This record gives sequence, structure tokens and C-alpha cells, in this order.
Amino acid sequence: MKPFYLRIAIVTGFVLSVGCQSQSSQVQNGFTVEDDANLQKNYTALCERIVKTTKNKALEAIPSYLETCLRDSLFAYWYDTPWDFNGTTQEPRKGKIACGYFVTTTLKHLGLNIDRVHLAQQAASAIIDEICDKSSVKIFTNAHYKNLKEYVSNYKGNIFIVGLDNHVGFIVREKNELYFVHASGISPYKVVKEKCDEASLLVYSKYHMVGHLNFAHWAKGLKRENSN
Repeated sequence: MKPFYLRIAIVTGFVLSVGCQSQSSQVQNGFTVEDDANLQKNYTALCERIVKTTKNKALEAIPSYLETCLRDSLFAYWYDTPWDFNGTTQEPRKGKIACGYFVTTTLKHLGLNIDRVHLAQQAASAIIDEICDKSSVKIFTNAHYKNLKEYVSNYKGNIFIVGLDNHVGFIVREKNELYFVHASGISPYKVVKEKCDEASLLVYSKYHMVGHLNFAHWAKGLKRENSN
């Protein structure tokens, strides 16, 4: 089997050539790179390719395309980026990033027209209200993680934003498993992807607010903006 960094390089090259049209292999935490400068260069090229490809895609194809790019490509670059409460980096694995900035930065780089800095400094509820489908937003209190999991499992969608007591991140559905992708403010203090059932910040939070990240809501605006 090829070393993991080679598999990431292959996936990245494929993504850049076809614009995230196919899903990559499942991403795991902790890939290595030989040259940090190349990582930043490849990441910038990927973000530019996503914006250009979005412009040329049929409107109905944009949502699944952006889901694939975020889940299988952008997140991969950010794994292992150190967390810091005041972290604001825009470069994966360089500098540090806070949980809110991780959410807004990845979505900004995906092409969404959001104020990355202002939104990252707001409560998780403000991020969810601005970005997610309003009809999908639900709040669960009294530490009812099982209710949150049941709701997300039964919802027809693959990427969600979830706000916790003092935290925010993504819930991602991959086949029959739910993962929590976030800049973790507890050990290991970095951007990670972990199974929701094993994510202590998620499971033991007393407050959960969740919304579906529906890219269909953003598709018309993205196509119009990218055509200018």
C-alpha cells in the first residue's frame, strides 16, 4: 500500500485536474507533506479551481460538487493545523486557528460570499443562522446528544454546522457514519476528524444547535458572482 502522503498527493492532483468531480478516498487525520510551500501552493490552486469550476457547472450540479470539494479535499489540507482561541490563519498547517475561524475560512475558500472575520467572531448560533437552511435549524438542550444524532441521521443532507456550549464545527455524513470535523480546543488541540460518538466535545455538550449546510441555497449567487 502506498504511504499516506503519496495517496494524498495523488488525490490532490486528481482533484486539481477534474475539479472535485469525484470523491477521493476517505480522509484520515494527520497526513504529512515533504514541502510546506508546496502544500500552500496546491491549496491555493485548489481553491481557485473550485471557484472556476463552479462558474461552469450547471446550477443543479453545484451543491453536490461543493459538498465533495469541502468534505474530500479542503478539509484534508486543514487536518493537524494547531488550534488557538485567537487563531485566525488562512493557511492550512501554518499558524493557528480557532473553531469559528476554521468554519468560516473553509467556507470562504470554497467560494461562499461571507465575512470570514466578522462571522467567526460571533456565537455559533449566528454562524448557523447565516449559513444554514433556516428550516433545518434545530436546538437540543439538556445534553441530549442522542436527539441531535437521531435528527442528523434522519435528515436528507450530508454536511451540517453544529454549535455547542462554547464550540462550533461540522458534522459530516459519510455513508452510514457521522464525523465531527473541527478545530478542537481540547487535546489534541488541532483540526481533527473524529467519529461523532467518540467526540467528547460533541457528546457531552449540554447545548446543541445544528443546521444543514445546503449549497443549493448558495448556488445561484455563486454562479452569478463567479461570472463577474
